[in-house]
Amino acid sequence: MSSHRKTRKSDSWSRKVYQFHPSAHLRTNPTEQLRLQRQGLDYFNVFFGPASGPRIFTTCGFEKAVRAAWSQGRFRDEKWLVGASASSLRFAALIASIATNRNITNQIKEHFCEMMYKHGDTTAVLRPMMEEMYRIAAPEEALDAILGHQNLRLAILVGNVREPYRSWPEWGFRAAFLSYAIGNVVHPEALRGLLSRVCFYTGNEPPTFLENGLGGKEGIEFVRLTKENLYPVFHATTCIPFVQEPIEYIPGYGKGHFIDGAATDYMLNSILTSQTHRGLLLSDKFDGVVRRTAFDIYVPWRNLPPEFRSHCSVVCPDPSFIDTLPERKMPNVGDWFKREYIERPALRQENWKATYNLSTRNFVEGLFVEWAERAIGSEGETTTVEEGEEEELADEMGAREGLKRVETDESGWKSEGGASGSTMSGNGSLSSSATAIWSSGSQVFVKTFETAVVKPLQPVYSSISSIFAPKQAP
Repeated sequence: MSSHRKTRKSDSWSRKVYQFHPSAHLRTNPTEQLRLQRQGLDYFNVFFGPASGPRIFTTCGFEKAVRAAWSQGRFRDEKWLVGASASSLRFAALIASIATNRNITNQIKEHFCEMMYKHGDTTAVLRPMMEEMYRIAAPEEALDAILGHQNLRLAILVGNVREPYRSWPEWGFRAAFLSYAIGNVVHPEALRGLLSRVCFYTGNEPPTFLENGLGGKEGIEFVRLTKENLYPVFHATTCIPFVQEPIEYIPGYGKGHFIDGAATDYMLNSILTSQTHRGLLLSDKFDGVVRRTAFDIYVPWRNLPPEFRSHCSVVCPDPSFIDTLPERKMPNVGDWFKREYIERPALRQENWKATYNLSTRNFVEGLFVEWAERAIGSEGETTTVEEGEEEELADEMGAREGLKRVETDESGWKSEGGASGSTMSGNGSLSSSATAIWSSGSQVFVKTFETAVVKPLQPVYSSISSIFAPKQAP
């Protein structure tokens, strides 16, 4: 195959910036590999974003790739953009960018960099900065497009504290929070006793494919996003407990005690059980490491159960990603509180912006196409296509060449995307008996934990609370 590419010296290095880890179904299915080869990023229809604050900059080249695909008349099938916390903002901004023909993703990055928040600051200091962030991500002139886009659907996940904890005083809630964090070390389903999931969505039908997560079908509720509740939902899903002002009412849902969606959906906490849902996680962790909840950050030995990867692929930065960053480290929420960066904020800002720029230069669709070509090539000439697929594949094979075209970055040079050859193991199918055993064991553990640890402490919390409660006037 001939090529007329202009290349630059950094091309071979650029291919190492990201890794692609295919789902079990994609890795073992030649038909799906052919689809990926011809469709590139358009192959996927469910995109998960991590709730990781400024670390989202490691994959913000995704937004650039989507905008380019949209301008080429692709990306016209229904796509779900699923995320909590910072990823809910980035995905709303992506839809707004397409609707307004402005790079609102870049505006979010700039606001993140300009924000100054440190230990000792009150919630009153943080609130106006976050409210401005919400309106940058979803400007009023783009609300109709965000809420009613014909193809791009938004799903925002929020944690909701269960009774009786939501009515406890803050110090009692802190104790319960810590108790369940310890319980999570023992069993990942412990958190279902403290939190439920609320999914706020756009479109006519709720994304029920997300119900196979923490707490199962009984642990998630679906609520439509509207102009009245979009900003309160942003507040809820970014509400870090004990840091940001709590929110206890959302229009369309009602009363609750809502906290950062990272508590229940940090990176990937939903099992896609159907092959019609082709997921892609935009991970910010090296080597495809995936955490279900933010609590799992403190359980580094816990591996993601393989069923979560049956139909969800992962794209993530290669360890070499940080080699050219000024600070040789990924952006982190903790950077706001680091003394060196408080005294010299330009260091933090430079590193965050360099991360964003590195991603926008190197996150290209060739990443997925190249992997598919290698996978198909490794199987030789005996690759078969399922019955009924031949005509469809033949009609669209021309798109493959379009996807491999080089992309132009800000400098005007041409570069190709690439991918590492690494893969992740996983079972391609779900065992109903294993799932039932897991669910039953989870319920037993949660009930035991609540009975043995949480409930015995409740009278103590209530008694102490009554001592400090304000006295009623006679």
